[in-house]
Amino acid sequence: MMHRVLSIDDDEVFVDDLLYHLGERFDWLKLTDGAGAIRTIEESLPDVVLLDIELPGEASGLDILSDIRKEAPRVPVVMVTRHDPADMGAEAWRRGCFGYIAKCAPIEQLAAQIERAIEEAGLYRESEARRQEILERTGRLVGESRAMQGLREEIARVARTETTVLITGETGTGKELVAREIHERSPRRHRLLLPVNCAALEKSLVASVLFGHEKGAFTGAVRRQPGKFAMADGGTLFLDEIGEVPMDVQGVLLRVLEDKVVYPLGSSKGVPVDVRVIASTNRDLAADSRNGRFREDLYYRLRVVPIHVPPLRERKEDIPLLAQHFLDLLALDMKRKRCRLSSASLTRLLGHHWPGNVRELRHVLQYAFIHSDGDVLEDAVLANLVQPEVRQATYKEARRQAMDAFDRNFIASLIRECDGNLSEVARRMHLSREGLRKMMKRLGIERPDRGTDTCSAAE
Repeated sequence: MMHRVLSIDDDEVFVDDLLYHLGERFDWLKLTDGAGAIRTIEESLPDVVLLDIELPGEASGLDILSDIRKEAPRVPVVMVTRHDPADMGAEAWRRGCFGYIAKCAPIEQLAAQIERAIEEAGLYRESEARRQEILERTGRLVGESRAMQGLREEIARVARTETTVLITGETGTGKELVAREIHERSPRRHRLLLPVNCAALEKSLVASVLFGHEKGAFTGAVRRQPGKFAMADGGTLFLDEIGEVPMDVQGVLLRVLEDKVVYPLGSSKGVPVDVRVIASTNRDLAADSRNGRFREDLYYRLRVVPIHVPPLRERKEDIPLLAQHFLDLLALDMKRKRCRLSSASLTRLLGHHWPGNVRELRHVLQYAFIHSDGDVLEDAVLANLVQPEVRQATYKEARRQAMDAFDRNFIASLIRECDGNLSEVARRMHLSREGLRKMMKRLGIERPDRGTDTCSAAE
């Protein structure tokens, strides 16, 4: 099935020339003005619109562009002009066009613009489908612990802004899910969220992947290729494992974040981009920047708002909810009866340290579910997969240990944050100073030295 192109142009010679050269490659629809553009788009569902900026009548091409972006935001629009495209570029980009090109350009160049626009539309639809699948099948962030409540509050605060976000946390904690949650709550939620795993990119190709390249820019560059910034224009770009970006690319990335202009490799012409960047890392970028392994200026530009995703061992009280959530999804995927955890199996999960965090929990439950029969997941199925720290603990003991671990880490962190001021710590926890002292004694948390910001937990 051929892709459909809607041409809105009163220049019949230009349109007839397009049909002569490209009529067999695309399914064409024609309008000579923008009066019926929105209705035609709603009825015919084109894959891309070619829009003349110099249309007759009261509404200019830019006005029609604004209407299309408002009423049919998923349809990419390529602006065409008989003049220098640079003269109209800034305003067209501001109003949301995909690209622009001169009518005198070679026919293959225009065809390439059409194909690029169709490709982005496909990426957008795939992203939307994935977004809906994630929302329907995995829901939002799972957990009711104090740590997760704080994380949700931080996400809600930052989502409404346009600022850059740096998400930190160990591997497997769910940093991409946090990025998706921010995007879903942002004004950009109807546009593309494009994730890029920087750690998976070949070092020599990182700049090309992020910023794009022109034909002949390097050996193997046989055609012009847009970068991820251009593909995510108007939406959100999620740079996962940002610490793996090479030093020579970090400087270029900093300039793009500051100027919001991308220079594809092999081109001296900048392309404006409207992209919100969310980055993540499991490395200590602060230490890397001090040691010269990561640009300090880029680090501070990325962490305008830092968000830390806690490891699973610091929120073990969320394990029962997470485990049942994954089991429900597995039952749905495999068209099996809903399965629940036995008391013994839950005790085992609560007692495990979970170095692989939520990802490890999901994989363990997937294996156990496949090798389990019935509607109860018994402890025997988990015995070879999970080794609890306290193997003979009862459910109540394991739960108490998990809660104590959370309280111990939370109080120690709060003491550091309050610079050792226990009165302030007690106030934030809505406890009396004496109540806090007794709680610290029970948990084995030593009182910090006066005037310091350190505390320790007794072994």
